[in-house]
Amino acid sequence: AGNDHNELSAFIDFNNSLVGYWRFEDDGDSNASDFSKYNNNGSLVGFSCFSLNCDLTGGTGGVGSGWTSAGRRGKGLVVNTSTYVRVVNSPSISFTNLTPFTVEAWVRAFDDASRVNPVSDSSSEGGWSLLAHEGDFDWQFRISWNAGTNIVTARSAKNLSRLKRWQHVAGVFDPA
Repeated sequence: AGNDHNELSAFIDFNNSLVGYWRFEDDGDSNASDFSKYNNNGSLVGFSCFSLNCDLTGGTGGVGSGWTSAGRRGKGLVVNTSTYVRVVNSPSISFTNLTPFTVEAWVRAFDDASRVNPVSDSSSEGGWSLLAHEGDFDWQFRISWNAGTNIVTARSAKNLSRLKRWQHVAGVFDPA
């Protein structure tokens, strides 16, 4: 009824293939809980406040960081260029063996002057990143392996990212 449909999100993993699902609705602490069976929980890095809506206006480019009540569906997490979520590398989310995988995120960019990097993973062997590139503000999905000597980048059309609007972005990798 009314607008309460915005307060919930559903998690259904039909075939147990999901290795990470972070809703970013934790608020009150420095954790980003993973709702998959792997428990790849994250830690907020560079955030100065952990209560709901406490530091959302004073950060890099006028964008603060922290838990917000204005997420895509219910609560969310605001990050800027100096804050991020660190997830400890585990076998379930290490994609250096060139297996197929998909990365998805709901993103709302506030500033076109800087790179928006909602999700990434890296190690000395390689990694991946789903990001909106500064300048052209196109979405990019980058993958590297063999200690970064091999790099593949898939790019969207220029100016595909929209400021201050929610977008669902995805990167798909299949080496076959």
